Amino acid sequence: MDMYGGNVALDPHLKNGGLRATFFKRLGYLAEQLSLPIAGFPERWLVSLSAGYARLDPGRPAGGLFNRQWRLRSTRLRRN
Repeated sequence: MDMYGGNVALDPHLKNGGLRATFFKRLGYLAEQLSLPIAGFPERWLVSLSAGYARLDPGRPAGGLFNRQWRLRSTRLRRN
């Protein structure tokens, strides 16, 4: 089934940890912020997150606010 209606192949990767766990932190956070209709998945991802905080955008310097729910740290945008 598609990601809106049920069985998605992404969920098993949560058990592998590492970069995949960070992917689900970012995916869940963005799905929530953008109000994407991904029924049931964010709740399952939340219980499987690793304990540490990851940067929302790894290409940006560290800084910004911490999101406790998704264990993400927002990254500051540099102003010129």
